[in-house]
Amino acid sequence: MPVKSSSCRRRHNGSYFRSNWIGKTGFEHYRATIRGSDGQEVWSAANLCPSDSGNLILVLASTVLGKDDYTVFLKGERDAGELVPVFESAFRAVK
Repeated sequence: MPVKSSSCRRRHNGSYFRSNWIGKTGFEHYRATIRGSDGQEVWSAANLCPSDSGNLILVLASTVLGKDDYTVFLKGERDAGELVPVFESAFRAVK
């Protein structure tokens, strides 16, 4: 079952997977989804807020991802709730 998060966080401590997206796209909130190589959703988060400099950092416990290839999908959220694709990237988690 996918792990879901809906808080707007800016600082984190501990052992986490971290990834940054830099840029100003004009969205105040984002939604992110991570899918494994089989296409199954393993993590998602809504209401993500970029920092004042425009950085968006996804932080999740290292136990969420096993050794696999993943794809992260980032969508910007418009005022009316419409989601607009912003970013997509593949990565590999190794332990």
